[in-house]
Amino acid sequence: MIEAHADEQAVVIASERLTENKNDWVRVAPNHVLTVTPELEVRVELIEVERRVGRYAPTEGAMK
Repeated sequence: MIEAHADEQAVVIASERLTENKNDWVRVAPNHVLTVTPELEVRVELIEVERRVGRYAPTEGAMK
């Protein structure tokens, strides 16, 4: 990464680190979502995940 000019701002979203500097990167854990605000604030938040048994398990209230 290189230093940007004061009027240049960006957020890079990547599946792997692009530099060795750990301070440049935020880890996103499983079952979390990453959002970027218009002000370029990065947020990582836990999301609710519905667990199902089996690959095609019916959801509650579904026809059988």
